Amino acid sequence: MALTLWGKNYDSYHLRRIAGELENSLKQLDDVSETSMIGGQPRQIRWSWIRSGWQPMAYAGGCGRATPERKYTRDVGSFARDNREFKVEAGKFFTRPEDLQQVVVGVHSGRPVYLRDVVEKLEDGPAEPDSYVMFANARGGTDQTAGAEYPAVTITLAKRKGTNATIISERVLEKVNSLRGYVLPNDLNITVTRNYGRPRKTSRMNC
Repeated sequence: MALTLWGKNYDSYHLRRIAGELENSLKQLDDVSETSMIGGQPRQIRWSWIRSGWQPMAYAGGCGRATPERKYTRDVGSFARDNREFKVEAGKFFTRPEDLQQVVVGVHSGRPVYLRDVVEKLEDGPAEPDSYVMFANARGGTDQTAGAEYPAVTITLAKRKGTNATIISERVLEKVNSLRGYVLPNDLNITVTRNYGRPRKTSRMNC
């Protein structure tokens, strides 16, 4: 299943951030095995070193970057319950520049050196996109957006093996509708661009 987020009031940076919140909600649904995002500009925090010799993270050119939406975690084990296996991760998200300032980047005279001690400034903003998605309605339509192209972000979802695709797609759409006005702005368009669980004779749906 694939959901495409787009709207005339949203650029690729803001779409990516909203899509990230939606993806986190959808991956918690039962029987959704994997999700991914395509398109948009990820959020990125950039910094420059105070001294060019201070490059403990091996970033070239005296500057560095981190993508807050990525997890800085590691697997620490798993446990089983009700014939299902659950993975356990330790770590956290970098959500603010202040979080990065607390990262230890080295040791000097037996004391930790924090990122805040060796960088000149931190800049929080969009990164260069690694993929592009555009959305356009058919030119022959009567809608005011017909023929126009808009930046978009697509979320893809895969079901667990042996589960019912139709039931899962219904749960996904119910979850999307429940997030309207909360995580998802009311003027944001979410178009189902692929749905293997859609019953026959059902037209494409907009959420």
